[in-house]
Amino acid sequence: MGTWNSRRAGAQDETLEAMADVEIKAARQAVWDLIKPAEHASMFEPQITRAFRAEGTPSGVGEVQIFIYKVNGREQISALEVIDEVSGEYAITRSISNEEFPPLVGFFLSDTAVGTRLEQRYKFVVPRNQVWRIRPIIGTYFSTANAFVQRVKVIAESRGGQSSEGLRVWREI
Repeated sequence: MGTWNSRRAGAQDETLEAMADVEIKAARQAVWDLIKPAEHASMFEPQITRAFRAEGTPSGVGEVQIFIYKVNGREQISALEVIDEVSGEYAITRSISNEEFPPLVGFFLSDTAVGTRLEQRYKFVVPRNQVWRIRPIIGTYFSTANAFVQRVKVIAESRGGQSSEGLRVWREI
């Protein structure tokens, strides 16, 4: 499931959001332990070839994660900073790369009757006169978030054994 919306953030700004969520048949801590380490990013984002926590940064708030990825055969580097986190519940990050309108990205976990609900959200706050630049690509962010939560679901549920629903789905993809 996923959505996107737009609202006015202030007199001069507008907020655009994209989000996707999924229910995972796994404990919240198991899902957190899967998505939190930067080193696991390549499992969820095929273009990432390597990811790691920057040396000398704390784990949690203030943590800087570095991502090396390929786009059209060329290696590129991006970085993000964890600006808020409650371990096992949520993390909110901001890009410290060279993007003109970098989104905030949030990862939110909550308990459900069968396991964990995982949400990934992107939030852009842009000057109203620049919304036209973000609005056409917001669907891409929805697709990215949806692909991420679905990949996490498959991997988290497949760790439960050969008969898990996630492994069946993985084989069908």
